[in-house]
Amino acid sequence: EVNYTVKAIMAHPENESSWRYLRGLYKDDTMSWVKDHQVSSTCLRVLNTKSNYVCALSTLLELLSHGFQPSQDFRDGVDALKPSDLDGQDPNLARNVCSVLERVDPLRANYWVWRKSRLPQAA
Repeated sequence: EVNYTVKAIMAHPENESSWRYLRGLYKDDTMSWVKDHQVSSTCLRVLNTKSNYVCALSTLLELLSHGFQPSQDFRDGVDALKPSDLDGQDPNLARNVCSVLERVDPLRANYWVWRKSRLPQAA
């Protein structure tokens, strides 16, 4: 079922329902969700397309919030999405994700500002 959902996500990465369904497949087993390479690699694949990536960023933020340890590829992928007017290099990937989401998801910009304010300063 995970494979089917990943295919649906890759076909329409902007469809939030597919991402939520993927998360729901793991029910209350958050650690399995965080550790499943298919979940994180799907995020990275969508980020690297540089289009329709809001749900992938949101999922990455959730993964990071639950202990996901990203590779440099994730940092590079998020950095490539940062608007040029976002100055500075924040070492905290979760904060960078929120900064990008503030810009590319204007409907929920205040939510992403709030989420960033709730993150630890160093991570």
